[in-house]
Amino acid sequence: MHTVLGLFHPHLEDALCEEDDRQKQQDPFVPLLILVPSGSLRRRLKILFARERRLSLINFHVLTFHQLSLELYRECYGCRPEHLADDLYLQEVLRQFLRVNSAAADRFTGLEEKIGGCAALWQTLRDLKDGMVDPAQTLEAAREGYFGNEDGERVSRLALFYQDFLSHYAGSSIQDYSDLDAWAAGQAPSSAFLKQFRRIYYYGFYDLTQVQLDVFQAVARHFPTTLFFP
Repeated sequence: MHTVLGLFHPHLEDALCEEDDRQKQQDPFVPLLILVPSGSLRRRLKILFARERRLSLINFHVLTFHQLSLELYRECYGCRPEHLADDLYLQEVLRQFLRVNSAAADRFTGLEEKIGGCAALWQTLRDLKDGMVDPAQTLEAAREGYFGNEDGERVSRLALFYQDFLSHYAGSSIQDYSDLDAWAAGQAPSSAFLKQFRRIYYYGFYDLTQVQLDVFQAVARHFPTTLFFP
């Protein structure tokens, strides 16, 4: 993997345009792929290439990380996932889970009745899920004193609740965006879609969740990749 470091403007933009121009001079039809973290950055690059620099966009693909995961799913199953749960849906799942009053949920009883309570708790659980935190390992670390006495108790309560919620989540056959990304990390190395590109460019991210990092590493290990890092 090759890495280019610099400011978004002008260093990374200039370097990316120069790279595209170099590749297209060798072969105007060479397939290239740029992967970006957001739709807004994707729009910026399209404007940069098409309007400002007047560069060739033949066989030139710009996808967000999420669009790549969707494309890998489509490649494997011939369609896109029928339903991916969003935050609002999962907050309601969490609210109903709290109302079940399981042993772990008792520690957070009452949050479901507070304005923003489930939203705040779900964001914490989502961070743990996106980070691929193992609740069993977390509980073991707390028992061994890695978090101290007071913080260890708090971590243990959260880890127990998270473990209980994950079991409920898995039994409900719910799939969200991080589940799709985790699946894509395993699919990427054998992807014919990715194999078609002479080079893949990761552009403009400076912070990834663990599951997104796993996808990036799976791509970079198996395909010629350049990282443009701000």
